[in-house]
Amino acid sequence: MKILLADKLHPQSVQALQAISGVEVLNQPSLGPDDLPQAIAGVEILIVRSTKVNAATIAAADRLGLIIRAGSGYNTIDVEGASAKGVYVANCPGKNSTAVAELAVGLMLALDRNLADNVSDLRQGKWNKGKYGKAQGFKGRTVGLVGLGAIGQETAERLRPFGVKLLAWSRSLTQHKAEAHGLEYVPNLIDLAGRCDIISLHLALSADTRGLIGKDFFAAMQKDAFLINTCRAEVVDQKALLEAMQTKNIRLGTDVFEGEPSGKDGEFVSEISQHANCYGTHHIGASTDQAELDTGLEAARIVNAFVNGQPIPNCVNLRKPPTSASAITVRHQDRVGVLAGVFGVLKENGVNVQEMENLVFSGAKAASARILVEDAVSPEVVAALEKCDGVLHVGATSL
Repeated sequence: MKILLADKLHPQSVQALQAISGVEVLNQPSLGPDDLPQAIAGVEILIVRSTKVNAATIAAADRLGLIIRAGSGYNTIDVEGASAKGVYVANCPGKNSTAVAELAVGLMLALDRNLADNVSDLRQGKWNKGKYGKAQGFKGRTVGLVGLGAIGQETAERLRPFGVKLLAWSRSLTQHKAEAHGLEYVPNLIDLAGRCDIISLHLALSADTRGLIGKDFFAAMQKDAFLINTCRAEVVDQKALLEAMQTKNIRLGTDVFEGEPSGKDGEFVSEISQHANCYGTHHIGASTDQAELDTGLEAARIVNAFVNGQPIPNCVNLRKPPTSASAITVRHQDRVGVLAGVFGVLKENGVNVQEMENLVFSGAKAASARILVEDAVSPEVVAALEKCDGVLHVGATSL
């Protein structure tokens, strides 16, 4: 079984993959998105970090069964195309949370103390203590966290020693959950924007969050406030952001940009990245040795499950059963041909089987099959199943 590594993984992670029985690891971290279609032939498992997996790669794959994003987000992968070809897509959530949180706090400190401009002037032979010897500091300031998943929580933990007041909002957050994390819950996103000196974004990109941080949000933000984005550029309305940077002196610390290069290097020019109020990094939030090791080992765990025919951990493209689906439970004798008869009855009656789990009782004389079907089954179908040779009992329930 061939595994293609199209990005750099920690050496210990590569060793963990190579130690899995029956696999051949092709370590080609220099591959870009345009190279993948030519490199994917014969590959059953593809592991990427920043390299995009587009429709052309999915179409060119002849044996691909699993794509692993060695990170938390997976918007760089054509999940719809993978699903249409029956290819699992999995990610490694939470393994880089500490690294991203560290960068988020680092960007806040860099903005407050004008660190990048300090360095730039020194490299140009300029000494300007008068200009850079002024900073507000963190103690007593109000920081708002937008999104409170693993990264948001890690960011909160790193901010507490600074003596800041922490507010939080997310779509799923409740007052009880916020209090459990020692945070003040703000139920309205726009209200949070108006109360904070610093706002840090920790949202997954989805249809609901795309462009969520928009014109109304920036209108509510305080003048001279900081916005930190270490999640995805697309959660922010870029036009509204640029306007706020120009008219309200909003200062931006960001690790992500709209239209950033899909490869590992290249030319990149944008109004926001070159704006004096922007302190930007090169989408490196997860790029620490610690995070790379933890994420790579998680990828190896997912590969091991796939190779051994086990459920895929962290799979992101398995459909949740629709409300119209039904589950048929068939307890049956554990011998050859019984389930074949069951599926024969379902086929004759036009019942579409979508999922199945068969568990064997101790002694291996009987088993129980749970069969998920597309629509409710009629009493006549249940009766026909009960007549199958070797069937002990049949039950049908709606989900």
